[in-house]
Amino acid sequence: VNGGTLTITGSSNTAGDIVVKGGVLTGQSSSSLGTGQVKISGGQVNVANGFSNDVILGGGTLNLGGNSSTSKITLNGGSILGGQNYNGNITIGSGGGLDAASNLKGNIDLQGGSSLFGNGTVGKVNLGSNASLAPGNSIGIINMDSLTIQGGSTLTLEVQNPLGNAGVGYDLLNVIGQLDLSNLSKDKP
Repeated sequence: VNGGTLTITGSSNTAGDIVVKGGVLTGQSSSSLGTGQVKISGGQVNVANGFSNDVILGGGTLNLGGNSSTSKITLNGGSILGGQNYNGNITIGSGGGLDAASNLKGNIDLQGGSSLFGNGTVGKVNLGSNASLAPGNSIGIINMDSLTIQGGSTLTLEVQNPLGNAGVGYDLLNVIGQLDLSNLSKDKP
């Protein structure tokens, strides 16, 4: 797809990759996009009822809707919208950034040069070496199921009013489950 709009309403047996460079592609069922990878460098892909494809997002927008998925997403650029019911794996590559407002519940692996920011709730997070985590778009709150922090990563917290409320006066990183700091050392705090 390199322009225009394509909507696939039924199932597809396509095993090859789908490349989206522009325009809008909409898959209205979990099998509308076949079984190959979906590679997005521009435009928008809308998935109305979940999907089973692996997605490589280098630009454009992936709009997740419907049910959870077992696929994996690699985010090197662009943005992800929707996703409250997405439970797949997400790898954020160098230069990629994920807004927590997407509310993705899957496992999120932040690689070097990537970032997680904004306000919202996400699943299990691995903050890799040279990756960054910053609650809020200024002051804000990120909730997550668990967090593992690797040495050399960056956590940025902003305080405007220490006597104010969390998310208003200061940033809050709320780790609901396990916080793993075992990979930190005095040489790579």
